[in-house]
Amino acid sequence: LKGQQGAASPDTVKVCQSLSGMNSSFQAMKNSFAKISEMKNKGELSDPNLVKQVEMRESQQTKVQANISGAAAKFGCQLK
Repeated sequence: LKGQQGAASPDTVKVCQSLSGMNSSFQAMKNSFAKISEMKNKGELSDPNLVKQVEMRESQQTKVQANISGAAAKFGCQLK
């Protein structure tokens, strides 16, 4: 995550750093969850309720990424 070009306020820098940490944590979780999604896609999960939960989490990931990206854009931060 980079601060906006020009003179960013100290508060903006702190926000960008926090968003960077949030994005890094989310990407790590997303990578770990990909293994579970792969199991679902291969039909390795037999419990239909578990499959539904996995599908729900997959759809939530898109929203979370959009929220992080939106906040970064609002504060002039650029996600790497």
